[in-house]
Amino acid sequence: MTLSDGIRPVAFERSFFAVIALAGMAPLAMLSAVPFAFAQSSTLWIGWVLLACVAAWLVLLTRCAWKHWRMLRRVRQLDGAACPNCVYDLRHFAGDRCPECGVPATRADAREQWARVVGGHSLAE
Repeated sequence: MTLSDGIRPVAFERSFFAVIALAGMAPLAMLSAVPFAFAQSSTLWIGWVLLACVAAWLVLLTRCAWKHWRMLRRVRQLDGAACPNCVYDLRHFAGDRCPECGVPATRADAREQWARVVGGHSLAE
């Protein structure tokens, strides 16, 4: 894969879309206030259930965002020499396939792909 392929690393795509999908559920948080606004004893329990769901959603969103940030930080530490699929360290590996997941990945190709995500100025060879 070359820089002209226009694709980003798979690991980045999976992580990024998980964060975006969870963040897109924000309108559900607004629904949790509806039963409290009416404050009827028969519907009040729905508000507490929705509030608990929103709390669980916030925990899940925070966890996914944290994992995404840690993955990008690891790629920066490896200077872009990480497998685009599993973020395996390719700095001391001379083959053309990742030994962890078997995806075709050389250090140069991995650096080109990660440079689009992380920033090319810090991943130069």
